[in-house]
Amino acid sequence: MKKNYLYLTLIAFAAFSLTSCDDDEKVPEQETGIVGTWEGEADEYHYPVVTFNADGTYEWEWAGIHKMKDTGKYTYEEGKRIVMNPSKYYEYDDEKGKYVTGDPGYTGDRNCRIIEINPGLMRVNLNDYFMGGGQGEGFDFTLYRKGYVQDIKTKDLEGTWESYESDGSLSTRIVISGSNYTAYDVWTVQDTILCAEKSTGTWSVKNSVMTVKPSENLFSYERVNNDYVYSVVDPETLEAEQWTSASWTQDEYTQKIYLSDDKKTLYAGGVKFTKK
Repeated sequence: MKKNYLYLTLIAFAAFSLTSCDDDEKVPEQETGIVGTWEGEADEYHYPVVTFNADGTYEWEWAGIHKMKDTGKYTYEEGKRIVMNPSKYYEYDDEKGKYVTGDPGYTGDRNCRIIEINPGLMRVNLNDYFMGGGQGEGFDFTLYRKGYVQDIKTKDLEGTWESYESDGSLSTRIVISGSNYTAYDVWTVQDTILCAEKSTGTWSVKNSVMTVKPSENLFSYERVNNDYVYSVVDPETLEAEQWTSASWTQDEYTQKIYLSDDKKTLYAGGVKFTKK
C-alpha cells in the first residue's frame, strides 16, 4: 500500500492549545535577499542549516544524525540559482562535542535552483555532492529564514486548505474552524481505490510557529486476516462510509509556517497549501 508522506505533516499542521500573538506584539523588521541564516524543517535524520554572508562566503550544515558541515564561497543569480563551492569540510566529534576538520570523501559543487523565494521562505531544488553527487533532477525542500516572524492570527488560517501531488491530484485537505481542525490525507491503491486517513484535534499559532495536538486518528481501511479491507470514500467530502480508529494518537508537536501576503498560500512543514 502506498503510504502518503504528507500524513505526518498533516497531523502536525493540525491541533494544539490555542495561543495567538498579542495585538500589540511587535513584528521585527525583516531581511530581504538570501543573506542570513536559513533552516530546514528539523527531523531526527538530517536537515540543512545554511548561512549566507554578505561577503560571498557561506556555511552549510547537515544537522541531525549526520552532523556534517562545509564552508566556502557562493554565487547567487538573483531569484534563480545559488551555487556553493565548498573549500573546508568538518565532521562532528562526539567525544569532543564539537566539529573538527574532516575528510570530505566527495567533491563537487552544491547547486540550488530557486523555485520560490520570499522574505521568510525559500524553496529550492537541490543537487548536492553529498546527496547524490549532483546527478539526476535533484530533490525539492523548503528553508525558513531564522528569526523571521509573521503576525499570524487564528482567523488568518480559518477555512479549507488543500495540497496537491505533482500530477494535480488532491493529497491533503485541512479544515480549520477556530482552534479546531479536521485533516484528511488521501491516495489511491490498486489504481482505483480511494483511501483516506483522518485526524482531528486543536491547534494554535505564535511567532510563525504552529503547535498541533491531535485528538483522534481514523482510517478508511482495516487489516483483516493479513489483508486490507477498504471502506468507500466520498471523493468530494473525503468522508468514509466506515472509519477505523487508530490504536495510537500522534503526540503534540510544533512546526514552522509561512503565510503569503494575500493569505491564500500557506507553507507548513515544507508542504504548500492553497486556500480553497
